[in-house]
Amino acid sequence: MAVSTGVYVPTYEGSPRRRRDPRWPRTLLILGVVTATAAGLFLGGSALFNRYAGGKVPIVDLGIDTERGRDISGPINILLLGMDERSNSDVLIHTDSVIIVHINAAHTAAWMVSLPRDALVSAPAFPESQFPGRSQVKLSEVFAFGNRRQNEAGAWVGDGGTEGRARGARLVSTVVKSLVPGGLTFNAVAIVNHAGFKKLVTALGGVHMCIDETVWSKHYDRDGRYVGDTHGDRSIAKTYKKACRHLAPWEALDYVRQRYYLELGDGDYGRQRHQQQFLAAVFSDLLSRRTLSDPQKLAAVINSAGELLTLDLGGNTVLDWMFTLRRIGSGDVTMIKTNAGRYASVRVNNQSFEQITPLLTSLLTSVRGDTVEAFLAKHPDWIAPSS
Repeated sequence: MAVSTGVYVPTYEGSPRRRRDPRWPRTLLILGVVTATAAGLFLGGSALFNRYAGGKVPIVDLGIDTERGRDISGPINILLLGMDERSNSDVLIHTDSVIIVHINAAHTAAWMVSLPRDALVSAPAFPESQFPGRSQVKLSEVFAFGNRRQNEAGAWVGDGGTEGRARGARLVSTVVKSLVPGGLTFNAVAIVNHAGFKKLVTALGGVHMCIDETVWSKHYDRDGRYVGDTHGDRSIAKTYKKACRHLAPWEALDYVRQRYYLELGDGDYGRQRHQQQFLAAVFSDLLSRRTLSDPQKLAAVINSAGELLTLDLGGNTVLDWMFTLRRIGSGDVTMIKTNAGRYASVRVNNQSFEQITPLLTSLLTSVRGDTVEAFLAKHPDWIAPSS
């Protein structure tokens, strides 16, 4: 869209692109949104949330567990899924991120464990979607196998409806549990979609964050014009220099996607770190006086909630969750670097995967046993910096 300065300010709706966006974990926003809304913080009280936001967020039973973790008086695990759904498209829907949020038994601290989206996993047969099962798939593909449906021509397409989301979430849950020795119980599930993510960031007016390494955009030139692929050409690519600054909504959404042209060459792990820092910035903005005291911004944030989230609260009410999470604030959330930010790649049948390493298995075991803090005391390099 052209503006009076002559600088082109891109919007995702106006982008000439028609294919699916490159992979980027949009679900990193969920923790901030779920924690803030469930605790009733960004709306200044449970009654206000219950009256306004509570009616906008779809709260459904996704059927994740027949022995559901309804008891939220002790340790809590929340499964967060980023659904890569496109409007006006029937392509298969993948999850750009699969994240476990673990909350300790005292309900005073939370840890976010991001699983590698390219993790090598085994997906069992899933009769609900006629999926026969595969022994070697990427974790990001699992949701699509459970979510899919056949159209009139007999082709497999994505199902963006509630039932489709439920099927996808059930299969992902089954696979994730198989990665944890002894299994894992999820007390709640949150699914985020792309349209709601864009709407939330726009409602906030962007974010203020510290960029920790220079990043060159793959998608936009330095005038903010979508060009498809800059090939890392530093003379034309939109450049995010190391600095603390305010990012406009389109800049923020572009920045957290980047993994190819990073100063430190840290690829997906650099992107994961930036997205975690972005989450912290968004969470801070949600709880800030700037948001709470601005009725127009607050209304826009609330209105984004319905598109952003589908929640399964494990049979507990919104008020139950508000009370349970009331003591967790933005400073009580620790973000964990998967494999300490180091690649553990393996090639199988000429395809690259990330391995579930023994240490990652140990971390998942600590999630099951509510000993994450002890694990991180032994492996402090797994803690992601907040900025």
